[in-house]
Amino acid sequence: MLPSYLTTLALLAQLSVAVNNGLARTPQMGWDNWNSFGCDVSEELLQGTARLIVDYGLKDLGYQYVILDDCWSNGRDGNGSLVPNSKKFPNGMAAVAEDMHSLGLKFGIYSSAGVYTCGGYAGSLGYEEIDAQNWADWGVDYLKYDNCYNSGQAGTQLISHDRYNVMAKALNATGRPILYSLCNWGEDYPWNWGSTIANSWRISGDVTDFYDRPDDRCPCPLILGNDLRIVKAQDLAIISNQAVIAVNQDPLGSSASRRWHYETEDIDEYGKGSIQLWSGSLYSTTGGDYNDILVVFLNGNNSPTTMNATLVDIFTDLGTARLAAYAAISWEVRDLWGSRMSNEEAQAIIDASSATGNLTSGYNATTVGEGRYNATAKSYAQGLADADPLLLGNATTTVQPSGTVTADVDRHGVAMLRLRAIPTEATMKREL
Repeated sequence: MLPSYLTTLALLAQLSVAVNNGLARTPQMGWDNWNSFGCDVSEELLQGTARLIVDYGLKDLGYQYVILDDCWSNGRDGNGSLVPNSKKFPNGMAAVAEDMHSLGLKFGIYSSAGVYTCGGYAGSLGYEEIDAQNWADWGVDYLKYDNCYNSGQAGTQLISHDRYNVMAKALNATGRPILYSLCNWGEDYPWNWGSTIANSWRISGDVTDFYDRPDDRCPCPLILGNDLRIVKAQDLAIISNQAVIAVNQDPLGSSASRRWHYETEDIDEYGKGSIQLWSGSLYSTTGGDYNDILVVFLNGNNSPTTMNATLVDIFTDLGTARLAAYAAISWEVRDLWGSRMSNEEAQAIIDASSATGNLTSGYNATTVGEGRYNATAKSYAQGLADADPLLLGNATTTVQPSGTVTADVDRHGVAMLRLRAIPTEATMKREL
């Protein structure tokens, strides 16, 4: 007899709508207004931010979704349809979507699988078909679907799955490809069933911008939440780092795993001190038998720290035979953060965009200088297949067989390295 949790998962697999809409094959990238603006949203805000996404070159790096979060509606009309707030969106949602599309971007919207949204506005529970069709008619490309006021329809995997599956079916029935992003805060183990009905599924509550939560080491959505109108040069340089984005958009879709975690006596103001090693497999940019490898050193100490990891540490999950093979060759070490644009170049981009006034000049940061990757012209998958140097970071050193990878990591900082296999005569003969 199957354990009860396996029986539940088997039932979910039978009842679910398979997600095969061609969306989010790699993590979605974009911008959402909630963190910076909350309910203070408007047509003007979205349009201005969309133009900044283009002007700053973020669109060409893959940030394509402009997502309108909560507080946009003004209840329902006599037919049960959600009505946009006419003061915030005087031209209606279809006009907003059209404006996003005219800039080469996509438009996202928010609702909740409950009677109300988290902000107390009308939710979509019981109105899934009506709302999905209206969103499709407006030209919506993305739905962030929250979990507030769910009328108690939670508590088991099956109950939560079924509640969210109603919207999955409604979206599919419209015939329009709409990326479906579940936001149920990790309740009822969505990692077991979310992939059967949605393109992405949240596995925790709200996160904060803290040094030990670098989502780029995992295939997680990269959704900006900052106010781009006042972005700092350093921040623009960070979010524009094409070599780091390429890890997030890696076609293998593998997550890095923690290999070790040591507490230290170099404690900070929170009474903590620790160092961690994470590693994982990436797409092979050398065209051989060896995957590229992501190495992440996380320094939770109170001071800068030189961190070391042996190749055996890094390859520990490959199995005995592969570990021996991987540790027996040399590896090129490339610093993924070392290749980001300078703060001076980032400031020049900001200044040039601000100088356009209404931001409609057609200025685009990808036209400034060299060294800017354009993912709309060549996907990250193709760029990695071509071993495009813009996606590989800066070469720093070579690690010999059975050697040690070393990095100097700032206080509360992260070092991200890409290891590329250096073929030996034996491996080259084998590949031939």
